[in-house]
Amino acid sequence: MGLIYIPIVMLLVPNKNKAKDIIRRSVRFCFRSFFYIMHFSGVLKFKTKNLEALLQEESSLLIANHPTLIDVVAIIGFCPNPCCIVKEALWNNIFMHRVIEAAGFIPNSEPEILLARAKKAISEGDVLVLFPEGTRTKPGEAPVFQRGAAHVALSLDCPVRCVKIKCEPATLAKGQPWYQIPSRRVDFTMEVQGRINPSDFVSTDMRRPLAARKLTRAFYQHYCP
Repeated sequence: MGLIYIPIVMLLVPNKNKAKDIIRRSVRFCFRSFFYIMHFSGVLKFKTKNLEALLQEESSLLIANHPTLIDVVAIIGFCPNPCCIVKEALWNNIFMHRVIEAAGFIPNSEPEILLARAKKAISEGDVLVLFPEGTRTKPGEAPVFQRGAAHVALSLDCPVRCVKIKCEPATLAKGQPWYQIPSRRVDFTMEVQGRINPSDFVSTDMRRPLAARKLTRAFYQHYCP
């Protein structure tokens, strides 16, 4: 896509917004197809819960736990108009850079730039995808949520949709080689959970750091009650 398809789209569609929409739909189609192929070929068993709620999502922040390398593939594949906040290092990846940039994704670089682009994305109806852990969970350990996602949610003052991902047995986890094959077929489940309203955790006399801590605990309870 980065070497052939996207340059053709950018050449034939001079309107950047239209080109971005085409590329996002193409990425969604590829990611969704990946999971269908893996499911019907027997590599993994892909299950969803309450997916219809995700299909109606817009102008919100979507957070998820991060047990495997393909979590973002599942979310983008089934989320309408996704806009990912991605590691800045991926922008230097020769295979990923062009796709990420053309799709209008946001690097987690300087906070001011990130928030400005995030606000613009929310105003256009995008669903911001963010992993509060910042990296994949180590097998056998509970997730550790950073406060960055809570600060973003409080700054944007938009609803937060929680998505819980389970992968059993563990595969493509942090520190686990991709070629390390599990003993049986993988069960991969994406469960769309409820929404959280950040304004419920803010009062007039409460400082932002305290509100971010309270909101982070609320996030965590969706995954480790």
